[in-house]
Amino acid sequence: MTAGVLLALYTLLIKILGGDLRYSQNYWQDNMLVLQRFVYNPTQNDNIILGSSLSLTGLNKLTPDYYNLAAGGANPFTGLEIIKRTHKKVKRVFIETNYLLSKSPADDRYLGSIFTPILYDARKYWPVLLQKSQPFSLAGGWLTQTIFPTVSVIDEKGLNPTMRAARIANFKQTNADSVAIKPTVAKNITRLAEYLAYLRSQGVELYFFEMPVDCALTNNAQPVYFRNQINNFCKQYNIQQLASEPCDNYNTKDGNHLDSASAEKYKQFFYSQVAKLGKP
Repeated sequence: MTAGVLLALYTLLIKILGGDLRYSQNYWQDNMLVLQRFVYNPTQNDNIILGSSLSLTGLNKLTPDYYNLAAGGANPFTGLEIIKRTHKKVKRVFIETNYLLSKSPADDRYLGSIFTPILYDARKYWPVLLQKSQPFSLAGGWLTQTIFPTVSVIDEKGLNPTMRAARIANFKQTNADSVAIKPTVAKNITRLAEYLAYLRSQGVELYFFEMPVDCALTNNAQPVYFRNQINNFCKQYNIQQLASEPCDNYNTKDGNHLDSASAEKYKQFFYSQVAKLGKP
């Protein structure tokens, strides 16, 4: 009896606070907030963005007809699997290609947590079970949005020149090998074709786009190899890629992620490219 009353009171508190009180301590929690919100949100979003943290931070605060399902430290396959399992009615899916082919097809940690038997259905009726409703997320989100609103120094100014140079050098070293990654790329190409077949069977349009990064990283061996593989895939399956702009039109915080001004600039460019597609 007491437990039931407490649960009811906590559920009422969540409704009173309302809003999107998103707060997390790490990538996993942050991704779960984004993924669960999509799964349990009854609102229709016609356009879905899938990608890595490049899209997550570079395409934020989108108009209501978009939902950014990008996941930091992950890749688009988890989002594709969620769309498939939930049978969400979407019109267009835009997939960032920067890290599309480089990681394992889907992250079972997220899928296993979201689609846990019993809990998956229970969360539809008891929002208290959602990640965003956990006490730490709720309290932290409310405090940061109402009492202590802050902006990360790194988000605005980026890394200092020494740290940024070291990070870019590390990225260049990591991206230098396009041979060892080939088996993973082959598996991901196969999985991508399977998801493409599903999306087309549902009448969903698929488009690719590449997020701008520091010019020093644009033409390393891996990005060039990924770009060629995506180009071949698009030719084979008749998929359109959104246009890209020169890398020197944008600034990054750390070599990979756009700073706030460049993120806003790229978002407007992205909108302009989508407008050229016409109505779905």
